[in-house]
Amino acid sequence: MWWLWVRQAIRLFIAPIILFLNGLFITTLGIFALYLWVIPILPENLATTYLPLQRPISIYNAEGLLMGQFGSQYRTPIRYIDTPPLLIKAFLAAEDTRFFEHHGFDMRGLGRAAVNLLDTGGLSQGGSTITMQLVRNLVLSPVKNIQRKLSELILSLRLEAILSKQQIFELYQNRIFFGHNTYGIAAAASTYYNKKVKDLSLAQMATLAGIPQAPSI
Repeated sequence: MWWLWVRQAIRLFIAPIILFLNGLFITTLGIFALYLWVIPILPENLATTYLPLQRPISIYNAEGLLMGQFGSQYRTPIRYIDTPPLLIKAFLAAEDTRFFEHHGFDMRGLGRAAVNLLDTGGLSQGGSTITMQLVRNLVLSPVKNIQRKLSELILSLRLEAILSKQQIFELYQNRIFFGHNTYGIAAAASTYYNKKVKDLSLAQMATLAGIPQAPSI
């Protein structure tokens, strides 16, 4: 009768372990296959994407006053430490409330995006963190597909590993598009309110934070 005990032991203990190992192997193989699928659109060195921001040509008069700026993109770069904390909070509330908690992507946001995909059959930007938006702005095309979404996840993890949250937000705030050929929050404050960011009211900060979601206004 001892073989009956052996058979029961295999059924109760060994079989689940074998199933778990098989599942782990299949999952690992699937992740590796997805990575190979995404590799063609990943940059070899993410650091090479940190190119100087395109800035317009500024024209000044003899007294040193700015007369005008010419160029396809209007930018006024600003450092993170010079950005009003309330303005940072406004953008986090509008774009990525868990920015300082996640490591490049937010499982809650991705879950909502997955539900939206099942409901509508289309990919939305709802699950994108600020880091993912920055990656898309730096190196990826605007085409919406699963391959690009996976590349966003991989590159976001890379970016979070080499830059601090403050550095990531500084890059983001100087590259985000506000419509009217305006890029960056400092340029947006000037374009929409003719103010410096430190002089914006709370209502104006909230309005600017909402513009990137519909930058054509």
